Amino acid sequence: MKKVTLVLGLLISSWVGAQPFEQFNFTGAANANGWTTHSGATPGQLQAITTPSNNGSSLSFAALENSVGNRIQLTAGNSEDINKALSNITGVGYYSFLLNVPTTTGLHANGGAGDYFIGFGGAAGGTVTSLAGRVFVKAGLTPNTFVLGLLNQSGTGNATSYLPTEYPVGTTVFIVVKLDATVSPINASMWVNPTPGTPEPPANHTNNTGITGLASFASIFLRQGGNAAAGTGNVEVDEIRAGATWYQVTPCNTPTMFYADVDGDGFGDINTPVLSCLQIPGLVLDNTDCNDTSALVNPNTMWYADADGDGFGNAVMTTTSCTQPNGYVANSTDCNDNDSTATVVMTYYQDFDGDGFGNVGAPTMNCGQPMGYVADSSDCDDSNPTVYPGAMELCDELDNNCDGNTDEGLATYTLFEDLDSDGFGSEVSVEYCDSVVVGYSLISGDCNDADSTIYPGAMEVLDNGIDENCDGMDNYVGITEAAAITMVLTPNPSVGDVSLTVSNNRAFSVEVCDITGKHLLTLNNALNGTVINTQTWAPGIYFVTLVQNQIRATASLMVK
Repeated sequence: MKKVTLVLGLLISSWVGAQPFEQFNFTGAANANGWTTHSGATPGQLQAITTPSNNGSSLSFAALENSVGNRIQLTAGNSEDINKALSNITGVGYYSFLLNVPTTTGLHANGGAGDYFIGFGGAAGGTVTSLAGRVFVKAGLTPNTFVLGLLNQSGTGNATSYLPTEYPVGTTVFIVVKLDATVSPINASMWVNPTPGTPEPPANHTNNTGITGLASFASIFLRQGGNAAAGTGNVEVDEIRAGATWYQVTPCNTPTMFYADVDGDGFGDINTPVLSCLQIPGLVLDNTDCNDTSALVNPNTMWYADADGDGFGNAVMTTTSCTQPNGYVANSTDCNDNDSTATVVMTYYQDFDGDGFGNVGAPTMNCGQPMGYVADSSDCDDSNPTVYPGAMELCDELDNNCDGNTDEGLATYTLFEDLDSDGFGSEVSVEYCDSVVVGYSLISGDCNDADSTIYPGAMEVLDNGIDENCDGMDNYVGITEAAAITMVLTPNPSVGDVSLTVSNNRAFSVEVCDITGKHLLTLNNALNGTVINTQTWAPGIYFVTLVQNQIRATASLMVK
């Protein structure tokens, strides 16, 4: 958009800047009215004339911007040359003027070389030596006619070339000259009587014989050359224009009001009017654009009703406007304009277990979220609300967090197989994340896991050939066996503190579990008199195991 704006700005500025360089709207000497004499014996010879002409005392041409003021006459035999400073042209320049040759008196005969009288100057002021885009004149072969010639540049290798067309004397002609100094050799083009206010047509004549360059477009000069018998003659010049574009030097007399269309949407900005003879790129007749920086906003912009105020419009309820109407938006994708939560048709997934994560295998397309469906489709088990991405991992042999692993990151327990459910396991063990599992116990040491009456600390039946308490002997003394270690629990049964005492009075470790095998307490480096507080324990049977030097003794403890 920035580039388009810049180009359009240049086009508009080039047309707006199409002001006459010189209309000779003065009387008296030219060197007293903005021109400078740079050669000739008698300064002040070139003067505006006020005798009647095409338009008052001015020359005019059909369809060209209206002439004003007077005109200037070059006189055969005079020698003053003048120039007027020029600015804002670089590389390529144009100038135009009206020419009237009243008679062929003072012109070179047709067989002669002719003489030049106007062109670009490479300098301005008292000295002008580099002359470019020069227009020549001489008599035609036919009586009372003249022909026009062109030379691109003064200096090395130049040779004037002439148009073959003969123009009648006393007729005003419109001449446009273009000089392209960006090429080598520089190129001069000339048009005679082009239609003002039209695009630049192919030139009537070109010349690029001179090979000397042009330092700058510094001035326009007028020259009186030759002598009274053969030279520039008594030609009249008027309405000189100069500029950087064709449009600046060919203005029409009935321009149309156009408007800048910066965004290229076909609608112009009423605040940037431009009078132009033709519709150059970037100008339009329409002036109803309310935003000339966006092609999306113009009188034809479609707006869509937004009844629910969600910023999404109803595609079937529209209006066109340059500005956004109240209750309308530019978006047309609302699938339900009565529900602000339903804007576009989306894919939702069934959430059967209600955990907020859906089943990728049960999709539905809907405008808005249906009951029992969610936008997420990452549930790996939609039948279990404890299983979904990011869930807390539980000890349940399930992949709760949907990461492909089961029961990861949980603490584990060593469990011993307890086939007879007596609370004591065999030496067969497993590692598991739960301490309470049917068929397993935290306590090992069962010497017969097929008989629930046999376990460490069980009531010993004397002399029956069975080691009920797994102490390796078939006998019984008190609450513990008469073995290497004797442990006494006092009081037993208990309702509060229970004191532990061993027979050898050495340090020992104690483990306590309930009848289900659930571990309750571990004491290391205990001594005689160590107290266990059972006040918060539920009434029931508990097993207290003493370990000393790899020798174990187990007793039951009743808590009331």
